[in-house]
Amino acid sequence: ERQRWLAEAEADAQRLCCEAEERLLQAWKEAEQSRCEEAEVEAERLRSETEAERLRVESEEEDKRRCMEAEAEQERFREEDNERCQRHGEAEAAVQAEGAKLQAEDEVREDCKPNTHD
Repeated sequence: ERQRWLAEAEADAQRLCCEAEERLLQAWKEAEQSRCEEAEVEAERLRSETEAERLRVESEEEDKRRCMEAEAEQERFREEDNERCQRHGEAEAAVQAEGAKLQAEDEVREDCKPNTHD
């Protein structure tokens, strides 16, 4: 009887040990799978952050490019405006010079008229 009981106890112990090993192996596989899934989620998060950073940098570069273009255009407008002002000033000076010339000619004509009051 004792031999049978020991054999049964040994068989139970062996079975329990095998079940425990199976549960341990299953738990290890699940933990490994969970770590893999977490790593995949983290990798995707990092990819998303990297893409967001790339887009942010591209946007900043585009903003800088547009700003430089706007500054260049503003400088071009300033130069054109200065040229217009300069041409206007030159035209105004020419009109004044022409007016002065005509006035001088008129004065000369007046001076050259025969004096009819004599």
